[in-house]
Amino acid sequence: TSLISVWSEKAFESSKGSNYCIVATCNSTSDQTRSLQRMASNQFEQYELEFTHKLTALRQKTKSFASLSGERRKTAIQEAEAQAEGLRTILNKMENIVKNASREGSRKMTTKLNGFSQDLTRLQRELSTASLMGNTTATMNTNPYYDDYQNREQDHRQQVLQGTARAQDTSDRLGNTNRLAAESEQIGIGILSSMASQRKQLENASASLDQTDANITRSRKILGSMGRRVVTNKIILIMIIIVLLIANGLVVYFKWIGPLVNKKKN
Repeated sequence: TSLISVWSEKAFESSKGSNYCIVATCNSTSDQTRSLQRMASNQFEQYELEFTHKLTALRQKTKSFASLSGERRKTAIQEAEAQAEGLRTILNKMENIVKNASREGSRKMTTKLNGFSQDLTRLQRELSTASLMGNTTATMNTNPYYDDYQNREQDHRQQVLQGTARAQDTSDRLGNTNRLAAESEQIGIGILSSMASQRKQLENASASLDQTDANITRSRKILGSMGRRVVTNKIILIMIIIVLLIANGLVVYFKWIGPLVNKKKN
C-alpha cells in the first residue's frame, strides 16, 4: 500500500510539472507573439512618419514648378519623380509589415496604407501632368509664333496649377473623410462585438434564471407534498389516539366498572 501511495504521489507531481511546462510554453509563445506585433507596429509607425514627412516636402516642391522653366523645371520634375518612387518603396515596406501583422492590427494599418497609396498616386499623376506641360513648352519654344502666345500660355498654366491645387485639397479632404469613416467603422465593429458578448451574458443570465425558477417550482411541489404528508400523519395519529382511548375505556369498563355494577345488581 505504501509503494502504491508513493507511486501515485510521484505521478501526480510529474503531471503537475508537465502541466506547468505546457502553461509556461504557451505563455512564452504568446509573449513572443505580442512582442513581435509590438515591434511591427513600431516599425510601421516609423515608416508612417518618414512617409508623411517626405510626402509633405514633395508637395511643397511641386508648388515651386510654376516659377521654373526650361532645364531647371525638367530637372526638378525628374528629382520629384525619383522621390516619389522612394515613397513607393516605403509603402511596399509598410505593405509587407501589414501582411505579417495580426488581424486586429492589420485593419488600422491597411486603412492608413490605402490612404497613403491614394495620396502618392495623386501626386505622381500631378508630376506626370507637369512633365507633359514641360515637354509641350519645350516644343513650342521652337515655334516662331510662340512669343505671341507666351503670356496666354502662362495664364493658362497658372489656371491649371490652381485647379490642380484645388483638386488636391479636395482629394486630401476626401482622404481624411475616408480615414475618419474607416476609424468610425472600426469603433462600430468593436461596439458590436462588445454588445454581442453582453448579449451572450444576458442569455446566460436568463437561462440561469429559468433554471432557478424551475428549481423553485420543484421545491414548492416537494414542500406541498411534505405538507400533505404531515397533515395525513396528524390525522392518522389522531385516529390512533381515539382508538386507544376507546380501547382503554373498554378495558377499564370491563375490568373495574362492569364487575362493580354486577355486584350491586346481585
